[in-house]
Amino acid sequence: MEGEGQRIPLSPAGSGYTADIPRNGHYLLTAVGNNGQRDSQKVTIDCIDTAGPQLLAIETCSARVWVTLQDDLAGGASITATGEDGATYDPVDRDGNLLALSLPLGHYTLTARDQLGNLSSGELTVE
Repeated sequence: MEGEGQRIPLSPAGSGYTADIPRNGHYLLTAVGNNGQRDSQKVTIDCIDTAGPQLLAIETCSARVWVTLQDDLAGGASITATGEDGATYDPVDRDGNLLALSLPLGHYTLTARDQLGNLSSGELTVE
């Protein structure tokens, strides 16, 4: 299988084959028979999740910043806050899609990542 500038290997799986497609795009699947005959089929892949988690809400309570994330993969999103000085802060608590950060006063970039590595980011100031 070839497409998007890559050759993608196929792996036997039962009576067929599978391929790890890296991203949405147009691909050409070519089968070669034992007699050397070739047959090709164009394939369009458009179902791979490329969206980062959505930042739904930010609230401050009990000296913590609570961030609500939404992602199509259940429980798969994480978040990191990076301060202007480069210091990073990971969540100190989690309840489903609600994550708590303990942050000193300052300006931060929040970066959310899902299990597929898709990213989203936003700005936050703790006053």
